Amino acid sequence: MLETVNLTKRFGGLVAVNKVNLKIAPGETLGIIGPNGAGKTTLFNLIAGLLSPSEGKIYFKGKDITNLPPHKRNEIGIARTFQIPRPFGNMTVWDSVKVGAYRTTKDQEELERKVAEILEFFNLTRLAQQSCSA
Repeated sequence: MLETVNLTKRFGGLVAVNKVNLKIAPGETLGIIGPNGAGKTTLFNLIAGLLSPSEGKIYFKGKDITNLPPHKRNEIGIARTFQIPRPFGNMTVWDSVKVGAYRTTKDQEELERKVAEILEFFNLTRLAQQSCSA
């Protein structure tokens, strides 16, 4: 489903990501761990299209997306989220998840289904109407 081949990113003389090869199958969950400065964020930014690789290729569902801009990657299901140091305190858990899922569809019923699926996947359904600040 998602594959990187010799993915490399250089910033001047610094090699932040060095020939990363990964293959993630449909339904597979993968964690990326490492110390600060190891290139984790750079790798995600490359996959999301926020940075262009110095070398290598990125494939999604068998198609080369290496040069696809971020908004086009979003349309095919690849999105980058950013760490938020605190949740949206004035929103429910349901609404906070909905904010993240909003760009995946314009159809309201499909959006509601996606939010329900995400909450169920993370075992958060029981907290859906609770305030994020709680």
